Amino acid sequence: MTMNWLEPEVTVAPTFEPVSLGEGRGHLRLGDDTSEDALVYSYLMAARGHLEVVTGVRFATQTVKFRADGFRATEFELARPPLQSVTQIQYVDTDGTTQALPTSVYAVYPYGLSPMIALKPGQSWPSTRAQPDAVTITAVVGYAQNALPDPLRQAILLLLGDWYRDRENTNIGNIVNELPNAVRSLIASFRVCPI
Repeated sequence: MTMNWLEPEVTVAPTFEPVSLGEGRGHLRLGDDTSEDALVYSYLMAARGHLEVVTGVRFATQTVKFRADGFRATEFELARPPLQSVTQIQYVDTDGTTQALPTSVYAVYPYGLSPMIALKPGQSWPSTRAQPDAVTITAVVGYAQNALPDPLRQAILLLLGDWYRDRENTNIGNIVNELPNAVRSLIASFRVCPI
């Protein structure tokens, strides 16, 4: 049986964009023209946010709270990789009291695009109250500054270029092309299943 996850809540937003305004301006070949810097920066932020949703991957460091209805298996995967650290796991016990789960109970495996939390040998998950947010995991996720893989960096730049050039959705017949094919190709190996 799997845990029933609620959509993760970002509690601390990224403090940097993985692609800088200077990189964006360079990609657009704007030279010394800074008159549209605010627009370019807003497209960079929007492109990052959009591609995070499409891939399920966080492109910049942020703190997220994952909530589930209880512990259901000896190990479980955390969506929204990469995982930098788990700050805390809390649960609501059967009496309705919020408790912190000791780190002696679980191990964190933050590797790749499938990070997981698992019980340590000889341990068991505590019983929880029957409610949708009985378990709360606070974690730092996303790529560190200057660590975004090049394909994802290029996907942001290509999407920026597409949005800057067209400034409207591209309509092919009756089909709105949401992502250029090159962007789809660049992000293909980074897509993960959402919660």
